[in-house]
Amino acid sequence: MFVLCSLTHGVFLLIPLFTFTLALYYWFLPGFDKKILRKTIVSFFVPQLVLTGLYLLGLYIVFGSIHMHKTTLSEPIASYLSKLPKYLFHIIAFGRYLSVETKNMVYEKLSSIPLLVVFYCILACIFAYAAISFKKMKAAGKVLFLYFTWIIFSLVFLFPVAFPLSGLLVFYDRYTYFVAPFIYLLLCLLAARYIHNKYVLILLFSAYFDVCLFFTIKVNTSWMDAERIDEHLLHNFPNDENKTVLLLNIPENMNGAPMIGAQSTSMFKIMSDLYNNSTPKNSICDVASYNMSTDYDGAHVKVLNDSMVRVSLNHGGNWWWYEGHGAQSYETDEYKVNMINVGYFYDLTLKHPADRYLLLFSVGDKWKKVDWDKKNVSQD
Repeated sequence: MFVLCSLTHGVFLLIPLFTFTLALYYWFLPGFDKKILRKTIVSFFVPQLVLTGLYLLGLYIVFGSIHMHKTTLSEPIASYLSKLPKYLFHIIAFGRYLSVETKNMVYEKLSSIPLLVVFYCILACIFAYAAISFKKMKAAGKVLFLYFTWIIFSLVFLFPVAFPLSGLLVFYDRYTYFVAPFIYLLLCLLAARYIHNKYVLILLFSAYFDVCLFFTIKVNTSWMDAERIDEHLLHNFPNDENKTVLLLNIPENMNGAPMIGAQSTSMFKIMSDLYNNSTPKNSICDVASYNMSTDYDGAHVKVLNDSMVRVSLNHGGNWWWYEGHGAQSYETDEYKVNMINVGYFYDLTLKHPADRYLLLFSVGDKWKKVDWDKKNVSQD
């Protein structure tokens, strides 16, 4: 089972920690066979460490690196330390669903040095108190501390990964899936231990459940909108196989729910093959993509001269992407992109006569063609 868990990449690295701390927890329970700890370490913990080492070695041999995902390793220390309180706010207080302005305000406060000092001092005091009095704790207190330890270590494990952008609901949330059960179990145990009125418990549970349900529907709606727009763009693609097609603004995501995206290998062409069971014969280039926040987002185009167009986003809060990251200027054999403002517009310069190309831009789920005869006029 542990070998199969390696397919989850980063998450399985925490399993040896869970195994060891769980065995340690039982070792402190009165009347528990102390030999079990040694057997657990020999039979489970050590083999898991060995298999983890072999996995990382294989990763290095095959890919030349032990990094399973792209990580951010050049942030200030305060930025790393701020991720722990940010994730707790993100998960427990539904921070991910608040407005961008509110999230940015909270994230800024959680990144302040004085608050981080207070937060980690409290954390250190909790661990120190638990370490000193663990043997004297009641069983319920020990379980609470075990879950608390798993939560903290699981979130610390996410420090190298970039924190989700404030404008996205879904992006990077997969990294929190394995820690969320521990957090919600801890909340349930705390409520059961300190709230003795069953009606208050039922009220709190019902309210929290309703809020979770509401936001779950909200996220699923983003996924459904993303799927609908993808299908419409793929099934109603106005291709001209005698020309090279340049896609000026492909949807990257809908509030974080992944969509087509722009890649140098033409993700649109790959998805067209998957959805339509046919691959266009002509060259199709993903010039840039953008994140959507509503199903009517899109772009407009202005022809500047016979070989240059300016592509601008229609709404604030969107920005340009390329190959899964914020877009930058680049060029190919067919065209050159000058990314002037990643949150607004870029200029595209063709390297061959315009009649060799078909330029398409999207608004919502509809494609529109660039008309080269309409110069210095906004086409939307």
